[in-house]
Formats: sequence, C-alpha cells, structure tokens
Amino acid sequence: MFRKHFLICSAIIGLSLSGCASQAPTQATQETTAASSEATAVSSDSSFFEIQINKEALQSRREQEVTVFITSDAADWGFTVSAKNGIVSNVKKDSFTYTAPSGKDATEDVITVDVWDYENGIQKTSYIPLHFIPSATPSQLPL
Repeated sequence: MFRKHFLICSAIIGLSLSGCASQAPTQATQETTAASSEATAVSSDSSFFEIQINKEALQSRREQEVTVFITSDAADWGFTVSAKNGIVSNVKKDSFTYTAPSGKDATEDVITVDVWDYENGIQKTSYIPLHFIPSATPSQLPL
C-alpha cells in the first residue's frame, strides 16, 4: 500500500516539475504579446521585466486612459514606448500613461515597449495588442 502511494505521489510530482521547466533565451531580443485579462502582466518566462496594464478596462471602453507599470529585476534598466494610434504621455522611470484613440473608427491599437538591461546588454521588445469595442453613437443606443 505504501509503495503504491509512493509511486502515485512521485508520478504527480514528476509531472508537475517537468511542466514548470523553462528554456534559456536563445536571442538577445525576444518579443512577447499580452493576453486579455483584468490586470494583464505582459512578459515571457525568461524576461527580466514585467508590464502591467488593465487591458480589459480599455478594450471595453470603461476607461479611456490607464497608467501602465513596468517592473524589472535588472539593477540598471530603461524603456521606450510608443503606440500606433493611441497617445503615450507622462513617461516616468517605471510607468507611463496610455490614452486610447477616440472615434468610432478607432477599433484597435498596438503599444510597443522596448526595455533595456544596460548591465547585461540585453534589449527586449513587447507588443501589447488592443482591440476596442466600437463606440456607439446616441442614435445607435437601444431605448
């Protein structure tokens, strides 16, 4: 009986650990893409930084503007940011403000964040795609 429990537990632990293994980065530049969620964290397993953005509030148009935070394990790092259609403002050492494009034709955007680890000479790029719910005009709203 003990042997059966031991084998089952060992198999479960082994499968759990093998699923957690990650590969070392093969390139100095890696691209990561965000998934939609309330407080999305954008990064890869091997990345030295993390981006937090509330995509859901933007995409549902509950919010027109959000503050995006970037954290890094690197001691000496920096970033640049741009948006295809929206507005980037208030850029600080570890955050920036993103304002979604307005208008009924503004249905998507992509935020590009380039992060540098100056100590190790590594640069990584993260793309954050945004797909907005179309804006309704007052005549399109149900009564």
